[in-house]
Amino acid sequence: MKKDIIRIENKFVFNAYYHLTANEYKVLTYLLSQLNPREQDRFHRQRIPVKKFVEIVTGVDTKWGQVYDLVTTFSDNLFKKTIQFPTGFKIDGREVKGKLHWFQYVTPSKDEHGEWCIEFLFAEPLIPYLLRLKEYVAIHRDVILPMRSSHAIHMLTVLKAERDRTRAHKRVSVARYDIEELKAMLGIPGKYSAIKDFKKYVLKPIEEEVNLYSDKISVSYKNVKDGRRVTGIEFFVTDKKGAVPEFQDYIPDEIEVDMLPRARKLAYEKLVEFGVRPGIAFKQFLPSIKGSEMDGFEDYFVDAALTHFRKWSNAPSSPAIFVNWWHEKKIFTVQSDVWGKLLELVITRKKELLDKSPEAYENRMYARGVSNKEFREKFDQ
Repeated sequence: MKKDIIRIENKFVFNAYYHLTANEYKVLTYLLSQLNPREQDRFHRQRIPVKKFVEIVTGVDTKWGQVYDLVTTFSDNLFKKTIQFPTGFKIDGREVKGKLHWFQYVTPSKDEHGEWCIEFLFAEPLIPYLLRLKEYVAIHRDVILPMRSSHAIHMLTVLKAERDRTRAHKRVSVARYDIEELKAMLGIPGKYSAIKDFKKYVLKPIEEEVNLYSDKISVSYKNVKDGRRVTGIEFFVTDKKGAVPEFQDYIPDEIEVDMLPRARKLAYEKLVEFGVRPGIAFKQFLPSIKGSEMDGFEDYFVDAALTHFRKWSNAPSSPAIFVNWWHEKKIFTVQSDVWGKLLELVITRKKELLDKSPEAYENRMYARGVSNKEFREKFDQ
């Protein structure tokens, strides 16, 4: 597992409403970077030595006379912070959001060497979003450490997830929010009623710090207006100029591959075996295999695509030309006529599997909703 990488499930990134200070984010991301979803199915207690804790929070060596106030105040505030999430339950047309805390507890404790630490245990309801990863954003802690705006840290996570999600089919990713929706997501509902203040304290720091510190994305924004009134914000996200595209030279580690549902993992392995670069297969091709009929049978789609390519290409063994067909010519995307033919082949194979082996079919249906790791633990015992 690569240390200093934080990983958060997209479903949480796009739907959770919360506010943390920049320093609280830095402690949180330190703890997140120590998680190992490949090996963990539950949270374990995590300890940060007090000296390390103070260093993370302040960035400097602090005198012990000031440490008490820092540790107690910071721990109290962080423990009290809540996350709100949609429930669909409404009263008089207004949604009642669910609430949970980040941590089950935050408390001082001694480690095995007798050194005083701050001990944390993440709240169990966060397990699906921090350990059972399927589609998630990954960010290096080094990007976050120098950032001063908590809103910039929050939106870096959201906008990078949006770019990762749409990169395969969009040169520019667009994320649009109503003003009040954006404030709620950032945990500041009702604040900055004047748009000039919202720009000064929220939007400008997001734009400036994400562009300054992110090594992957560039961000700009514009107002959405209803007449003369600003009602929303559109963010435009592109790959940073001069940065190596993540999918080109990216090689997913074992944890990332094992967090894929089983059929997606099989599809990934087939693409790599044919010669497609791992990053292109993982970041670009897999997200583009969509549709309810494909869900749980992505490897069938890859088989059909490779068969079609080998039949009609003048260079049937060339991974580069196959990638060109998929990415540039978009032959295997839903917009093409070929996609419909491939879909028919997938449906035919699904029916054959159901007739010949209902148990194998049911296993595939179950595997759609869990990672390959969870599937393997259940069926390989």
